[in-house]
Amino acid sequence: MPKNILCATDLSSKSAPALAAAAALADRFEAPAIWLLHAVDLSHAATNYDGPQTLDERLENEIVKLSTLTSSNVQSMALYGYAPHALREFAERQAADLLVVASKGHGDTPLRRIGGMSEALSELNATPLLVVRDEAPFVAWRDGGRPLRVVCGASHGRSWLAGLDWARKLRRAGPTEITVAQVYYAGEERKRLGLASGHSLAGGDAEVEDHLTRELEARVGTLEGQGRVAIRLMAGVGRIGDHLLELAKAEQADLIIVGDNHHRGLGRLSSVASVTLHYATASVLLVPGELSLPLPIERPKRMLVATDLEPASNRALAHAYAILPADGQLTLLHVARDPDADIATLQRSLEVLVPPFRERQTKVEVVRAAEVAPAICAAAEREDVDMLCLVSSRRRTRALGAVPDKVMRHTTRPVLLVNGDPAK
Repeated sequence: MPKNILCATDLSSKSAPALAAAAALADRFEAPAIWLLHAVDLSHAATNYDGPQTLDERLENEIVKLSTLTSSNVQSMALYGYAPHALREFAERQAADLLVVASKGHGDTPLRRIGGMSEALSELNATPLLVVRDEAPFVAWRDGGRPLRVVCGASHGRSWLAGLDWARKLRRAGPTEITVAQVYYAGEERKRLGLASGHSLAGGDAEVEDHLTRELEARVGTLEGQGRVAIRLMAGVGRIGDHLLELAKAEQADLIIVGDNHHRGLGRLSSVASVTLHYATASVLLVPGELSLPLPIERPKRMLVATDLEPASNRALAHAYAILPADGQLTLLHVARDPDADIATLQRSLEVLVPPFRERQTKVEVVRAAEVAPAICAAAEREDVDMLCLVSSRRRTRALGAVPDKVMRHTTRPVLLVNGDPAK
């Protein structure tokens, strides 16, 4: 559970939502302390603490406010320098689990008003960043008034799983309703899965959504804790971030969790993290994608073996069976490039390769395709396999040797290459 929580303040009432939300989270997570931070940019002419109260006095007032909101110990620190850099460096030194800021009030320059201090922090920070727009849901969650409603953005790859892990933490801390939401482009998904084109741009794609639902259910698994868990899909036309906000509004989300890959330049403007941060009416938690949990080291339970039905190519099947556990599933695939090929005959040729005691574990599939490697990658996506297995042979580069290279360059899934050359 997160124990090291930081909360930034600009010493004005605009920071009050961040203080209240940080206090609620600290109590739920049973954090021993909260660090209350204020950054002072001495190069900024507008920064002036002369007057009735000094900086120390104003910071002490903030400590008193926060101490009344939480049972955790409150510690404070004044940081000097450009605020995003100063906060980031302090968070890294403290190995912080979370940095909490309000959605407004963390900067005084006209330039920073355009982008916002939270935007600057999201570009630089390697610590999960919570931008609070309304503290009430967090306080009600802490006090047992109602569950926290969370929408967690999902995507392909692993970066979004860091956000899902944070959703798990919230759920373990208190009742939390989680909606795992994914926006997809139907045309791209049909290509990825090797499905026939010809879909309508209007509305969802039932066939694609069936595949995506199975993939998400496998990755989400069972989430311990109280509160419902749901999966929502939406076909996209424009920016993914805009559709995610639409889903979050429909779910009446208190918090949107998004994995942040720290895009730079123009790519940042249309990134899901940036769009969500700028336009969400709910609070936003940006979790750096590099915080994704490492892949567990375990035997693959779903494997795909590609064969061109040559004896050397069939060696991959034996190696795959040696790895596959007793409760695993294997897809034996052949890609027929000849448009006139007899699919039934090829199917029987594959079935002969399957030992009788492996029949229940094995699915045999023949597909027609002009290009072998994309067809293999698409089948791996459809079956959501943990590993692909195929033969590479120096002697048959033109026939098969180029296929493993293309598969390796186009898939993000682990690939086991079996040497198809005879031993000397």
